[in-house]
Amino acid sequence: SAARATEWVLDNLREDGGLNCIYSNSKKEFVTYERSDALSQTLRLASILASLDKIKENGRIQKLKNRVLSFQKKDGMQKGGVYYGIGNKKYLPYLNSWCTMFGLQALSMAESKNSGVEFFV
Repeated sequence: SAARATEWVLDNLREDGGLNCIYSNSKKEFVTYERSDALSQTLRLASILASLDKIKENGRIQKLKNRVLSFQKKDGMQKGGVYYGIGNKKYLPYLNSWCTMFGLQALSMAESKNSGVEFFV
């Protein structure tokens, strides 16, 4: 179930590696709103499942990594923190500690997967 759900999410990544985090069953379409925690959790699941050969990677993990990194604040006092989301085509004006932790863990797991290092028991 987890592999099929993750494949569905990965199949619905945007061209830029982004992920709309809301799907409207009634409209049969995604709502354009993106959250870094959802991206990070998807990257984490994809890395685990790819390492177990349960899903095909097909470059999608790299796209997710790049997209998660794009949410990172690049300068200033809170440099390195991760923005919560994007609304109206702009980053929401605050950083989030949970999103930063999720992002860091997901990026670390994705790197471990690529280097052949086991990252979970």
